[in-house]
Amino acid sequence: MSTRRPLLLIASLVLMSATAQAGERRCKEPRSPEVSSSRWLTLILRTDGSAWTCGDWKNTFLSTGGDPDWYPAPFTSPGSTSSISAGKYAAYVDDLFFGNNDYGEAGIDPNVQYAFDVPTNVPPVTGAAQAGYETSYFLSGGRVFAAGRNWHGELGNGTIDPGFGLSNFVFAPVKRRAPDGSLVDLTGVKQVVTGTGTAFALMRDGTVWAWGYNAFGQLADGTTNDRPYAAPVRHASGRLLRDIVQVSSGIDRSGPDFGNSATHAHVLALARDGRVWGWGENRDGELANGNVWHATGGETFDPFVTTLPQTSPVLLRRSNGRPLGHIVQVAAGGTHSLALAEDGTIWTAGYNGTGQLGYGTYLDDRGTGWAAPILWTPFHGRVRSIGAGPGTSYAVDAAGGLWSWGFKYNGGLCLGAPYIDPDPNVESGRSPQNFVTAPRR
Repeated sequence: MSTRRPLLLIASLVLMSATAQAGERRCKEPRSPEVSSSRWLTLILRTDGSAWTCGDWKNTFLSTGGDPDWYPAPFTSPGSTSSISAGKYAAYVDDLFFGNNDYGEAGIDPNVQYAFDVPTNVPPVTGAAQAGYETSYFLSGGRVFAAGRNWHGELGNGTIDPGFGLSNFVFAPVKRRAPDGSLVDLTGVKQVVTGTGTAFALMRDGTVWAWGYNAFGQLADGTTNDRPYAAPVRHASGRLLRDIVQVSSGIDRSGPDFGNSATHAHVLALARDGRVWGWGENRDGELANGNVWHATGGETFDPFVTTLPQTSPVLLRRSNGRPLGHIVQVAAGGTHSLALAEDGTIWTAGYNGTGQLGYGTYLDDRGTGWAAPILWTPFHGRVRSIGAGPGTSYAVDAAGGLWSWGFKYNGGLCLGAPYIDPDPNVESGRSPQNFVTAPRR
C-alpha cells in the first residue's frame, strides 16, 4: 500500500475556486474565496485570517526562487488577510501583489520592477484584487479597473495591444458601449471574475458582462471574435442571461495532462433557481450538455478544429437529460466542472485524465458529456463547499476537513511530492496514512 502525507486545516474552511462564491440558495451574502489555485500556486485562507501556500511556485513567481511548498506553509500572519487570488505567475492577498510583473499586471512598468518577492501594495489597488492570466483586476465603487497583458482586449478599455504598450501598465476602468456608440465606464459591478484572457463582471442586477479572448465562445455573444470592451452574456435567442448569483471560469494551466495546452476556456454561472448555465470550450464535455469530442480514427487533436465551442449558455445536465438542480455552488477547472448540490453531493463533468472527476480513475478520457455524482462513501452528502484548480478538485466537509484529488505534479494538492491522486483524500496531523478506497459512480 502506498502512503500519503496529511492535510487537514484545523480551522473550519469554506473552499471556493479563484472565481467562485456561494450561491444565494445556500448563503444570501457572498463569501470570499478561501482556496485559490493556479498551475504553480495554491493559496489557502484560514478562518483565523492567515494565508497559507503550497506548490512549486517560488521559482516561477519570485526573482529569488526557492524550494517548493509540498505541504501548506504559512504565508501571512493571523488576522491579516481576508481574500486571496492566484493567477498564472502572480497573486494577490487582499490588495497586496506578489509575483511576476512581466506584463505590468501590478500597474507598474516591468522595466522599473519586474517581480515582487513579498506582498506589496500597488496603488491604486484596493480591496479584494484578482490575479488572472497575466492581467490584474480590482473593483472600486462598482467599477472594474484592469492592468497587464492586453493581447485579446482583456483590459476591456476598447483597445487590443499584442505588445508591451505603456498604457497596459496603468490601472484603467473597463468600458462598455453606450447607445451612441461611445465607450463609457462599466458600472454597477458586484464581482469581477478572471478567466484565460477573458474577464467577467457579475452585475448587481444579476446579469453577466464579459470581455477579452473569445476563440471558444466564452464571451457568449454568439461569435468567436475577441472583444476589447464589456457586453452582456446572452442566450442564443438574444435574451440576457439573468438572475445569476455566482460565476466561475478556470484559468489555463498550460501543462502536461491537460490535453492540448493552447487554451482551456469555459464558464459556469449559477442561477438563483439552483440551475447551472455553461458556455465556452466543450471539447471534454465540461458543459455537461451531451456533447463531447472523441477521436474516431486516431486523428491529431486540434482544439481550434475539433473542439465544440458553445457560444451561448446551455444548462448542465445529468445523463437522463434532466438539468442539474438545487445547486448551491459551482467551480470551473481548466477542463472540468464541479457543482455542489444542497444535499452535499458533488456533481462533476469533463476531462478526467488526472483523476479530477473523483471517480478513482485517471484515464485519458474526455468524459461522457454529462454530469455524474461522486458517490464516495466517506464524504458523500457531507460536503459543504467545493473548488477547482489546474486539473485538481477540492472539497470541504461538514467538519471543516479539506479534501483534494487530481493533478499533483506541481504540488497543487498540498499532499507532498508530485503524483496523480484520483481519490478524494483527507488526512489529519502529519502522520502517513494509507490510500483510501477509490470512489465509484
